[in-house]
Amino acid sequence: MIFIAMKYLLERRRQTILTLLGVFFGTMAYVGVSGFFVGFQGFMVQQLVNNAAQVHIEARKDYLSEHVLDVPFFGDKTLHTFWTAPPAGVEGFQGVQNPAKWYKRLAADPRVAAFTPQLTAPALFVLGKNSVGSNVIGCDPVQQVRVTTIADYMIAGKFTDIAVGGNRIVLGDELMKRIGAALNQNIMMSVGVNPGNRGLDLQAFASISDVQRTNLTPNQVNEIGVRLKDYQDADAMARTWGMSSPERVESWGDQNANILSVF
Repeated sequence: MIFIAMKYLLERRRQTILTLLGVFFGTMAYVGVSGFFVGFQGFMVQQLVNNAAQVHIEARKDYLSEHVLDVPFFGDKTLHTFWTAPPAGVEGFQGVQNPAKWYKRLAADPRVAAFTPQLTAPALFVLGKNSVGSNVIGCDPVQQVRVTTIADYMIAGKFTDIAVGGNRIVLGDELMKRIGAALNQNIMMSVGVNPGNRGLDLQAFASISDVQRTNLTPNQVNEIGVRLKDYQDADAMARTWGMSSPERVESWGDQNANILSVF
């Protein structure tokens, strides 16, 4: 069989060469495109993993179902209630319940590399006649640089400088440009607006104690960001923690499912 195959290959050299070239270029194109997508997927995963917390522990908010208020209103578990206009809206908490319990649990888990409490509040930044609505994120600056790579994107100053307190704040580059602010300049910030913009360059960071005081929510935390020693453990750990707590626990993969589905 080998002899017959070699005979036909050598007798029809032009056809053999064209076939080999077709296989060669087809395989080369396939390997090249596959390598591009695999490399791009790895790059995107690293960006998603490093630029934000790998596990997010947040205050849970769920939509009201039709019969969720039957017992609170009427007190009879066997009574079936028919609503003319069923309950609607969202139920839940404004902040993480008992964050100290989470701190203790995370500190004792050997798989956790670092964690930081966060309080995100909508704010209005004003300098002169310029005003921009955005979000201010209160955090533990020393732990925040361990949980995320935010310090690597600092253009001027040090991110951990806000740990000193005293109403210090770090502004995103785009936010600084929009209000015309410069390094070490005083600006006015008021909380309570709803800007609805979550772009990183339009956000600001401050010490969590300063944000809690300004937002009139002492000791409140609405998110705990966690960094793991192995980011591939995030999905399993998020499911385990979510089943044993009233908070909503999501991994980085859960929050970026739409992006990852492209690959």
